Amino acid sequence: GSLWISSVRQKTNIPFRVKLMESACKIIDRYEPFRRGKRLFNFYRNGWTNVLLKQIAAECGINKHLTFHMSRHSYAVMAISNGMPIESVSKILGHTNITTTQIYAKVTSNKLDHDISVFESRIKGHLPVIGGMV
Repeated sequence: GSLWISSVRQKTNIPFRVKLMESACKIIDRYEPFRRGKRLFNFYRNGWTNVLLKQIAAECGINKHLTFHMSRHSYAVMAISNGMPIESVSKILGHTNITTTQIYAKVTSNKLDHDISVFESRIKGHLPVIGGMV
């Protein structure tokens, strides 16, 4: 019942499937009237997309050099920080080696605190008590 994008990576020629989240479906529906041909969006070349991002940044008062690649980086960091396994992020990004994805896995104190708390709650009651300590 879910919508998926299935294709082949242009750079590596590796097949992929990505499930569309609800927010992505809303964006696709919103831009449907502007669609040309069979593509979901009218894509520009990477260089031209970066030129457009520079204009958008200027209009929004963002004093940072934006690039399309930054969106991949932002997605990866956000996904990992919110609990998506690095193996899944690696697959979504089309990396052939997980070490490529590991550069996005910056462990923040909040993430570490959350992960340890989850681990602790999962093992609570499963460890033997030794000398009054768990």
